[in-house]
Formats: sequence, C-alpha cells, structure tokens
Amino acid sequence: MKPIARKIFKHDVDYIKLYFDMFFFLLAGIAFFNSLWTAVIAISVIIFWCYKFKTYEKDKSNFYLDAFIDFLNQINSNMSLGVGFETAILQSASMLKADESYVSKALHTLSRDINMGVSSFEHLNSLFPIAETERYGKMMISGKKTGASPSEITGITIDKLYLKHKINHEISTIIFQKKLEQIILSLAPMLVIMMIRMSTPDYLVILDHTTIGKIIMSFAFSLILIMKIISEKLVSIKY
Repeated sequence: MKPIARKIFKHDVDYIKLYFDMFFFLLAGIAFFNSLWTAVIAISVIIFWCYKFKTYEKDKSNFYLDAFIDFLNQINSNMSLGVGFETAILQSASMLKADESYVSKALHTLSRDINMGVSSFEHLNSLFPIAETERYGKMMISGKKTGASPSEITGITIDKLYLKHKINHEISTIIFQKKLEQIILSLAPMLVIMMIRMSTPDYLVILDHTTIGKIIMSFAFSLILIMKIISEKLVSIKY
C-alpha cells in the first residue's frame, strides 16, 4: 500500500496511525452496526480526510533534529581546524558520497550552492526544516558581524541540541505507555461486542433491527469515538 499511498497523499504518511484508524472503523462498523459497508464507507472517509487535510502526515521533526546534529558534527570537525562555515561544508562534502545518507546529500546540495555563489544559509532551512536550524543560521550570521568563532557557536549549538534530543527521547518513552493504554481502551468495547456477537448472535438482534436499537448503538459508538479523539489529543504532546 505504501507506493499507492504516496501517489494518493503526496506527503509522508504515518502508516501506523492510518492502519490503526482503518482497523478501528472496520471493527466499529461490524461491532456496532453489523455492517461491513459502514466500515468501508468510514475507511473511505479516512482516506479522503488524509488526502484533503494531511491528518496522517508523519511528524519528521525528530528525524530532522538527528540529521541536523549529525550535519553540525560533520562540519564542526573541520571548523575546529580554523576554517570557515562554507569551507567546512565543502571539505565535509568531498569526504562523503552523495548517496550515503540524508546528511551527505544535504552537504553535497549545500556544496553545489556554495560553488554557484548562493548563500548556504538560504538552502539550510529547507534541508533541515526545524526551528533550531533557523536559530543556528541567525547566530552564525551575527557571529560573522561580531567576529565570533563559528566553531564555538556550532559547538554550543550541538550541546544544546544533544540535550533536547535526550529530553525528546525521555518524553517519547514516557508517553509510549499512555499511547498503548489509549489504543487498548479504544478497542476494548468493540472487542467485547464482537465476542458477544460470535458467542450469542441472537442477543444483539434487537439492537440491529429496531430503530431505537440503532440509535442506541450509534450513540454508544459516538461516545467511543469522542473518547478516542480526546485520548489522542491528551497523548499527542508537542515537544
């Protein structure tokens, strides 16, 4: 599905969340409404919602943070020898193949910009689209005006980014358990109903074939859905 999803969504998709929501609505359609068509319609709505509003767009901030730290380490090893920022990029790019990693591709891209006379800071933010990159660029530009050492600025930035990376990892570990609890609580009611349907199917017939029964099941599902949305908001911590 991944190649197809990339063609449809045109952005990086969080497949774990997408597949879970598909499974959630598939199970809900069968458990609460005893209808596979309801589940198919719900899944179609998910795909449209993902395409229209990028609801399931993958958060790549941690990836870019790791890559930016690696990038700064690469160039700082050269800047510590007394060369400037752009010279350090050229030297680092010459020692790596362009297809080795994302950082090596970024270094070669910046190297081409420098050789063409384009400021490396202009492309840096697009290669590493996080707030830390913009702050680092501003610090380096100010450092040129004040005569500050680019190696010292980069070293201080790396130390702060390592600290943020460590905090991010600790927070991710803490909220992983909460996310797992949220998934279990979302699926548990539907799994109980599915067990009842398989063990004693006649028990829920009145809820499937009467108007009041359908209203009750719809109301019950709406409560589960609201609980799922609220619990996802509680564990979706931006850091």
